[in-house]
Amino acid sequence: MHVLPDASIFGVRAYADQKSVRAPHPAAVPPKTKLADWLATIDTMIVGEVLVPRTLDLALDAGVRVLYIPNVDWAKLGASAGAWVEWVQAHPEVGIIAKSAQVQKCLAGHGVPSTLVPWSIPDEVVRDRPTPPKATRFYMNAGLGGWQDRRGVDITVKAWRIVQAECPDATFALKTIRPAKDYGLDLRGIDVLEGMLPRSEVMAKYGEVDVLLYPSRWEGFGLSLLEALHAGLPAVATDGWPMNEMVEHEHNGLLVHAERGKDVRLAPRWECDVQAFADAMIRIAKDHDLRRRLTCPQPGELVARHGAFRRKLQAAVAGKQPPTCLLLHGANPPGNSARRSPDY
Repeated sequence: MHVLPDASIFGVRAYADQKSVRAPHPAAVPPKTKLADWLATIDTMIVGEVLVPRTLDLALDAGVRVLYIPNVDWAKLGASAGAWVEWVQAHPEVGIIAKSAQVQKCLAGHGVPSTLVPWSIPDEVVRDRPTPPKATRFYMNAGLGGWQDRRGVDITVKAWRIVQAECPDATFALKTIRPAKDYGLDLRGIDVLEGMLPRSEVMAKYGEVDVLLYPSRWEGFGLSLLEALHAGLPAVATDGWPMNEMVEHEHNGLLVHAERGKDVRLAPRWECDVQAFADAMIRIAKDHDLRRRLTCPQPGELVARHGAFRRKLQAAVAGKQPPTCLLLHGANPPGNSARRSPDY
């Protein structure tokens, strides 16, 4: 909605009541309105993550343009990824938007064409931030922990125990919506932040820590990873996609090798070694120069990504084509970098 200012938001009250979620558009739908009647009043429906075929069929019957932005780990109909693929293939009038190049490649491999819109977020890009000279403050935003512990809280906690012995001054904070006791892990000595937080507190936390930990086994996209990068944090993450589409090794973080296992629906599953993840944590904790170099390395890259996201999404949703530009610049780029933030 940040890049579609002319669109209306019709929120579900149960979500609007959550402090972290934006309030619904004031143009509320009258109670007991039939879904089919309401659909006839809108122009475009954008559906994220989960496929809702009956609703989409009603929208198509009403002449509504439908755009679907799937997460490949939720590419299922009933319990079947195959049924999901068959439904999407049978409805070419539904426009599919892929959030990353690897997602687009994955969908194409299953015979599903899509429009690539490299995803971004409206968070401000932090261009510079100090790094403390000694103690490193590690942070993991685990959310709900994920189905089948996909966020890898178990990997992080086990790795942290190894890191503690090598880096006694380091600290680790774990943010979790799922009750901490449900992980079944020894979390003593870890700063655990439990439950839902207002958006302002979520963003403020990124300013209080130094390194994000992201050992995800799989992701639909990984918004909290991009949030941290916008905040200028380097990340220690697994090297499977989509993590390696946002984190470049030794540029804005460290990537830890992960073996590919059995796919989860259409998403690849990655498993990294606990010791290898701990080694990466120890390296970034002990090497202050490395941590400084990986912090806010090229803010302009994220600014440019968001600009491209805005243009491509507006083109895909509203048919707005980006302007044609003529760029004039000197023959010799700046000596320190040809990719300075102002150049974007």
